[in-house]
Amino acid sequence: MLGGAKLGTISIENVTFGYDIQGRLLFEDMSFDFDDRWKLGIIGKNGVGKTTFLKLLLDILPYKGSIRSNNTFHYFPLDLSGIDEQMPALLILQEFADFDQWELERECELLKLNKHLLWAPLQQYSGGERTKLLLAFSFIDDTSFPLIDEPTNHLDKKSREQVQAYLNTKKGYIVVSHDQQFMEAVTDHLLIIDHRNADLYTGDFQDILLQRNLEEQEIALNNKKLKKEIERLDKTAQEKKIWGTLRENDNKGRNIAARLNKRAKAIEQRKNREVEKKKSLLVNTYIEEHLPMYVKQSLHDTLLSFHQFSLRYDQDWLFEPVSFSIKKGERVIISGDNGSGKTSILKEIMQIGTAETKGRMFFDNKIAISYIRQDFYQYKGSIIDFCHEHHLDYTQFLNCLHKLGMERHAFDTEIELLSMGQRKKIEVAKSLLTPAELYIWDEPLNYLDSYNQQQLLKVIHRYQPSLLVIEHDSIMQDITNRIIHLN
Repeated sequence: MLGGAKLGTISIENVTFGYDIQGRLLFEDMSFDFDDRWKLGIIGKNGVGKTTFLKLLLDILPYKGSIRSNNTFHYFPLDLSGIDEQMPALLILQEFADFDQWELERECELLKLNKHLLWAPLQQYSGGERTKLLLAFSFIDDTSFPLIDEPTNHLDKKSREQVQAYLNTKKGYIVVSHDQQFMEAVTDHLLIIDHRNADLYTGDFQDILLQRNLEEQEIALNNKKLKKEIERLDKTAQEKKIWGTLRENDNKGRNIAARLNKRAKAIEQRKNREVEKKKSLLVNTYIEEHLPMYVKQSLHDTLLSFHQFSLRYDQDWLFEPVSFSIKKGERVIISGDNGSGKTSILKEIMQIGTAETKGRMFFDNKIAISYIRQDFYQYKGSIIDFCHEHHLDYTQFLNCLHKLGMERHAFDTEIELLSMGQRKKIEVAKSLLTPAELYIWDEPLNYLDSYNQQQLLKVIHRYQPSLLVIEHDSIMQDITNRIIHLN
């Protein structure tokens, strides 16, 4: 349970936790202390427990052991599911905490977020603007300790630099991110979570990663040796068994066969004990899995086109009118600053937009579209119900999630209890397994670690889908044909 600790210290003592009723653990006897003045970064692959660790600090999950702190923890991003996004953002946030308007305006100005946006409906915010707003809200109360989960998602390069500069003015927080460059700039200590444990490091970020990489190489080498030894033991036991069976067919060799079979059984038992012992020494490693993608061949040569198209929510048009088309087999990026209207264009295509538009947009409603949405937080319930709702084969869906690295225990966990990385994998798997002529992806790399990002890039290379995508990460440019800039 959470309890008092000496001032300035957050103490983790023998913490053990697992979601799996069969006893599969995320953390086992985890112990360390850290100072609440630290800027502590947490890194690790998707599914190892980074967000779960934050939930343990928030005391919203049961666990064994103790977490002692005198701090009040505040989680970013604030869960806004179920709220009326047509309300002004300021009024929505004032339902969650008691603060004066000027306090939020102060933090917004530090983040270079226009304070006049506070009176705009939340549904009009871009992903980057929403990130800045909720980060500003996290730092209104200087008596709480922020737990910042993936703050760089939805941010363009300029906004990432602004958030980086903002955090450099603060002290005392935990931040989780896959963006190594960002983490190097905003942290002074590092917690690496992996294989049911967490290792705390102090020092230069790149030196820590180099040290960790050397440790993982040593683990991989040891795993290779153990697997070879397991194979040798299996082969020895099998040879003895075969030899004994052959001698049983020889009348003169039945006594010898009996002794050989007895010997073989003894070897088998010893082998099983040795194999189990050596398997227990193996450390989990990640094997590259190829993702599926159900691309449909289209009879249409031009799938989508815009002519002198723009949109707005208030008085000003968000961008200069654009004209472009997407032909079969093309992959096009929409580029622009946060708030420039990129996501709003995709919502108009999906017929869920609320903006006023001008110009023309052409596409055949019969074209099959697969969509990765930016705001996927509303999904709730079981994965099997999710598959039924979206007409997906449950077995194929679980297989795809497994290839994305999702642990099997998560398959029986309610979607709303999963980490954002795991929920993003559900959104990605849904799109990959939805037969489509055109894929429309809104920041598909958000919340995914570098391994999953590379998987997604490789599946695009392999299947060459027709694709319209928004992505701030420059690595996506390697697989696209054109970039449409919004000004």
